[in-house]
Amino acid sequence: MNFSDLSTDVLAVKCISNYVFIGIGCKLYAICKTDYKIKIKIDALHPDNIHGIVIKSNSKLIVYGGKSLCVFDLNISDNDVSINMLDKIHRFDDWIIDVDWLGSLRDSTLTILFAHNNVYNYDLSDQNFTNTACNEICLLYAGTISGQNYEKAIIFSGTVFQEILIWSINNKTDNRYSEVLHRLKGHKGVIFSIFYNPTNNLICSTSDDRTVRLWKVSSENMDDQNPINWVNAKISLQTTMYGHLARVWRAVLFKSVIISIGEDSRICFWNLSGELIHKIEAHQGASIWCIDISEDDIVYTGGADGYVNCWPLGSIKSYMENHILLENKDIIPKNVNFIDDGDVFIFINCDSSNKILHFCKKQYQLKYTYDVSDYPSTYCIMELSLNRQRIALASIKGEVTLYDKTQSKWMHSCTYKVMDSKIYSMQWLDHDIVATCGSEGVLLIIKFVSNGIQVLSEHILPPSRERWTTSACMHKNLLICGDRMGSIFIYKLDNNSKNPLQSFKKIHGRLGVQSCSIIDSNLISTGRDGTLRFYTFSNVDSITPTVNFLYTKSTPMDWASRLLKIENNHYVLGFKEEDFVIYDVRLKRILLTIHCGGGHRSWDCIIKDKLIKFVYIQKRKVCTVTIPLNKICIPPLLSGFHKKEIYCIKTLPLLSKHHNILISGGEDCSFHINYINSSTSKLKPNFKLINNYDGHLSSIKCISILSLTIYENMSKFLIFSGGGRAQLKIWEIIINFSESTFVNEDLSCKDLLSYMLHGPDKERNKIWVGKELMYNADPETRYMDISTLRNPDHTCDIFIFIACSDGYLRTLNYNVESNEIKLIDSLAYKSRCILKVHAFLYKKKILIMSMATDGLLNFWHFSASNEIVSIRNLPIDDKLNISLHQSGINSFDIKVVNDSEYILATGGDDNLLSLLIFEITLTSNEDLFIRTKSSWKSTSSHHAQITGLKLLNDNRLVSVGTDKQLLVHKYSVDGSKISSILVEEKTLCISDVQGLTLCENQMTNTELFCIYGKGLQLLKNSK
Repeated sequence: MNFSDLSTDVLAVKCISNYVFIGIGCKLYAICKTDYKIKIKIDALHPDNIHGIVIKSNSKLIVYGGKSLCVFDLNISDNDVSINMLDKIHRFDDWIIDVDWLGSLRDSTLTILFAHNNVYNYDLSDQNFTNTACNEICLLYAGTISGQNYEKAIIFSGTVFQEILIWSINNKTDNRYSEVLHRLKGHKGVIFSIFYNPTNNLICSTSDDRTVRLWKVSSENMDDQNPINWVNAKISLQTTMYGHLARVWRAVLFKSVIISIGEDSRICFWNLSGELIHKIEAHQGASIWCIDISEDDIVYTGGADGYVNCWPLGSIKSYMENHILLENKDIIPKNVNFIDDGDVFIFINCDSSNKILHFCKKQYQLKYTYDVSDYPSTYCIMELSLNRQRIALASIKGEVTLYDKTQSKWMHSCTYKVMDSKIYSMQWLDHDIVATCGSEGVLLIIKFVSNGIQVLSEHILPPSRERWTTSACMHKNLLICGDRMGSIFIYKLDNNSKNPLQSFKKIHGRLGVQSCSIIDSNLISTGRDGTLRFYTFSNVDSITPTVNFLYTKSTPMDWASRLLKIENNHYVLGFKEEDFVIYDVRLKRILLTIHCGGGHRSWDCIIKDKLIKFVYIQKRKVCTVTIPLNKICIPPLLSGFHKKEIYCIKTLPLLSKHHNILISGGEDCSFHINYINSSTSKLKPNFKLINNYDGHLSSIKCISILSLTIYENMSKFLIFSGGGRAQLKIWEIIINFSESTFVNEDLSCKDLLSYMLHGPDKERNKIWVGKELMYNADPETRYMDISTLRNPDHTCDIFIFIACSDGYLRTLNYNVESNEIKLIDSLAYKSRCILKVHAFLYKKKILIMSMATDGLLNFWHFSASNEIVSIRNLPIDDKLNISLHQSGINSFDIKVVNDSEYILATGGDDNLLSLLIFEITLTSNEDLFIRTKSSWKSTSSHHAQITGLKLLNDNRLVSVGTDKQLLVHKYSVDGSKISSILVEEKTLCISDVQGLTLCENQMTNTELFCIYGKGLQLLKNSK
């Protein structure tokens, strides 16, 4: 079984020339910075994880982590890079904190700092060493080595006792111990990193107390020829920096900038005075473990989400061009917009008259002034057409005035009375079509023609408190409108009906829909709930076209206003409190934050010629900001996976021999669809993310897949996902693909339904406590496992069996045609958390296996007819259940031997691995009995909980556990006796192992084992 690929925490990153070396688990990657191609991917320190990478003279590479290190020869050219292991992996008895090659390349000795505050002078050639320890022996969490050679090396040790110890190797009081030269006190927590810059003699430290501290080293007669005399040196605290919300893992000093990273997923940039220059929310909330800066001033960070991201070194503010276009206390700006060439239009009120000011984009000088005498009132709605070449003004009198661009000037085209009431809102649908909304929800679709206007259709918005549109768009013969109350309405333009054809009531909450856009023939809406919602059209050209809701994506903002598509990237423009933000949907991060006062103002933003331009009104001033897009939007060097623990992965059962698609969920509440490629190249990623979907309120603990349709080139599935907050979600996945290629557009996913056992918070029962009305304090139930089965009598009904943490086995019925779900039975079980459930058919009878924290296996017979549900316990060897484990059963797999005989494998909290052969008997009276035939148990295979099992067709049993071991047993059945022997053992690189699943590649005749937990590890095995 060979190592294939890995995605887990990135713990080390090092920039060398044109390449970035990355440590992911025990894997060492080298990726080119220019073309993002993987040049090297090797197993460097297995089974230890790589924590550090050290370069010596661009020709030697030291990789270390845990209690191991390895040295490589490094060869770098303009177009390629290669490494060769010098000797072997060197193993030690203590944790390595830091390594350096202080001598020349001819001197093959390393200086190694260990976790108990001692240093080895270690000879690589013969593995001999001399040990020097500090006289204060204590546990270190951080440390660094500085010096030109071993004898003059200075050690900076960060202790668990909140101190930084500075000591010298040659300052021995006896033959073994060295005295502490300096103690730096001030931190209020464990020291996590120490960085010393000998150029400017500054020490930068980080700690558990969420601070970054900068220390200055000074010494008498210190210059380039006279280095610091550390015995007489004075060290003073320069500044303490507060800016992180959690533990600060590391800080580096580069040029005159301090960059710190931490558990709060922030990158903070500081100057040497301790002022916070800039901060970035970097890794989707995941911890940031490592950082390095390249020669071209690009910052590379690796995080717990498996990503290696790239950032510009300088503050984003240094790239911004800020201008104040208008600042006059006598002028009141009302509306601002960019026109097609990037110039700015400002609608102003001055001395009771209205004007439009035209500022050019180059120097932002006033170019033209247009008098708008038709609008004596300050009320005016100004909207630009979709191509930004026409302006429409709507008045309080129900008039619409049109301005057209003629060469370089804008000319008044016409003014029309379109309705008798005030115009509350207006949106452009095309370059010559607008939607105007008046009182009582009257909605007119107007087309500008050469000699006047033409009313294409008239509609009525459903009654609401604020009855006007906030957004609108048009797709073929459909009109899509969003209103102030968060609802979306679909109208058909070519019929006589004024009422909506379809409605999505309050889909964006109660604060309003902000935009509706047609992108790639799909509808996408944004709202003040901070979400994007995706829809698709069906039967558009028929009499009854429909819009189908697909799924929701959350954004890290309070107010999602617009969605822009530039090339293949989608950018969400919106607001977070008082800041304007731009969010990249693909990169899943905020690119830009500008303080402007919030969304209750006129503003506009365009991305053109690789420049972001933003204009807004604040305190009667009109301000513009311009920033290059490429300075803030650098794609990640390496993509990751889930940002937290993965609890479940299932494989879609496809007929295609080329493709494997995984469905995964975990602690990050995100539902992922991933593609496993069949490439045999070691330098290509084996998996990629197709898409991820939001909707779960808490963690996803379990997934069940039910096939609806499976063909060679098309498959349709129902996915059932459940977890915390007793929430069940149902998804529909349709895949259309060719034999050899797969692109993301081949797969579509639809969020069908969300079901909560107790309902959302606003629907839960409330109780009076004194004078206060409070929610029912019943603790939340978690769904631990899901099994689904079609109703044999009604194939449109699906039975959903759920193992619940409150000790109930719940059964739900889902109707595929009506998309409705209901709870049909709740079976209480001994007040024990039920961990696993499995439903299967035996001679058209539905049997259920349940396993709980008491280690017992139960069988149940389920029947449902005429809305009467029955679940009864089946006897096992004349007993109600059978004890397989002393405690909880975490994992199982079942294999059919023949029509009535099965093999069941289980693993539990008691480290026990169990095999059980049982037989099902159906009597002439239709009674069911379970009889055990043989069993095998082993308590010595694993050293911790067993969390994943797989029974293979060739009598192999694969198991994984939290001891990071993968074991392969070969079992055999001789009559009524079953036996098993261990045939293979593999140490895994990911921690907190939760389970495994199997992908088969029929083209290469290989098995691909996916082990998941805190990350994902792929192991390939030839059949």
